[in-house]
Amino acid sequence: MSKEKYNRDNLGLIDLSQYIHNVSDTTFYIGNNMYYYKMCNNIDSLYNELIVEELAHQFGIPCAHYDIGFIDGSIIIFSKNVVNKDEKSINIEKLMFEIYPEEFNIDKRNNLEDLWNAFYFKYKDNNIVKKLMDQLVNVFIFDVLIGNSDRHYFNYLLLEKENDVNIGPIIDNENMLNPNAIYYGGYDIGVSYEDYFYCAQHLNEEDNFLLKFLDVSDVSYREIIENNLFLIEEENINNIFKIIENKIGCRISPFIKKKIIDNFKINRNMIKSILKKNKVKIIS
Repeated sequence: MSKEKYNRDNLGLIDLSQYIHNVSDTTFYIGNNMYYYKMCNNIDSLYNELIVEELAHQFGIPCAHYDIGFIDGSIIIFSKNVVNKDEKSINIEKLMFEIYPEEFNIDKRNNLEDLWNAFYFKYKDNNIVKKLMDQLVNVFIFDVLIGNSDRHYFNYLLLEKENDVNIGPIIDNENMLNPNAIYYGGYDIGVSYEDYFYCAQHLNEEDNFLLKFLDVSDVSYREIIENNLFLIEEENINNIFKIIENKIGCRISPFIKKKIIDNFKINRNMIKSILKKNKVKIIS
């Protein structure tokens, strides 16, 4: 999807009606390629997926490629299918049910400890488990940086290919800078079973998942966070706005920019506060 090939309106939206076929409630095709799409119900979040994609590239984790358009007057956000023909997608929710068939709420198992058990249950290979957990922890840290509390089982996946398996590209990152994350450090992927929460009312500063993660993990993960805080500094976010504006051929509303920059500042301050608390605990 490039502005040289597709005409865009003053929001950067592509009129997809002449390009797509085989349209369903969630997918369509352009040529032989399948795309997923979702309606944009809040114009303030129209560019979120594009912002996260750029941040993911800078951080070094794979992310689905997103673009924006409209179908029959409805604004949509769409992405190319991340599963290649030579790959098999593993549904993590289904995998967790295989391990914990009696669990009433399987979402409680969406945490680093139980996911480690799930990967070992499936592959019985410490090297594979270590690689997958390294990749998953990178996703967790990235969610901390972007303030994402929506990494449920369908927003990440395992991809198997021949004798290899990896965490697939992250998808559905629209809910970046969620209040649960930027104020309370609440993320869908928790550290342990106790971290599951239903809503913000169940969170407070002492429940911060980032603080718990840092307290129980190697200091190298703290360094990863510290070394990547520049990604969410105002200067870098403004650079990302420019990159996106060049791609879509239009200006992003200054009101949307300000809201995003202000929320990244809130998240950045929360992270720095947690890093300070963790350092005090290490010293003591």
